Amino acid sequence: MKHITYFQIEPSAVALATFPSVLAAEEADILLQPVLTSRSWADRSAWRQEAVAIAVKLFYLARVREYAFVSSPADARRVLGSDAIAIQVFDRWWTIREMPWEEPSEHWEDYLAAVSEHVEATGEVAVDEMLRAIAKRQASARPS
Repeated sequence: MKHITYFQIEPSAVALATFPSVLAAEEADILLQPVLTSRSWADRSAWRQEAVAIAVKLFYLARVREYAFVSSPADARRVLGSDAIAIQVFDRWWTIREMPWEEPSEHWEDYLAAVSEHVEATGEVAVDEMLRAIAKRQASARPS
C-alpha cells in the first residue's frame, strides 16, 4: 500500500529572531515562510514515519541551499551556522510536524454538489465535465 504523509515546515523561534538580522528582508521572508509538503512511501519497504520525516528535512534543507544567498559554503555558514546538509541544521532553524489529512478533496464534492446550481463553468474541460457530472447527480437525487 502506498502512503502519503503531509508535513508542515515552519521557522523555529531561533530562525524568527536570527534571519531578519543576518539577511535582507526579502531573503529572510523566503526562509521564514511556512511550507506544506508531502512524501509518498510504501508500507512494504524500509520506510517508516520517522525515516520519511528525516528525508523531508534533508530535502528541504537542500532546497533552501539553492537560494543564492545561502548557496555557497561561506554564506551557508554565515546564515545557517553550517554548510552541512544535516538534520541538526534543519532542527536548529525549522520545525516539522505531520499534518493529518483524513479528508481527501474527493470528499469535498458533496459541498460543491450542495451549491451546484451556483457554480460557474471554468473553461477548463476536465473541471467543467466534473461540474456537469456533479450537477447531474445532484439533479437526479432531488425528489421529483
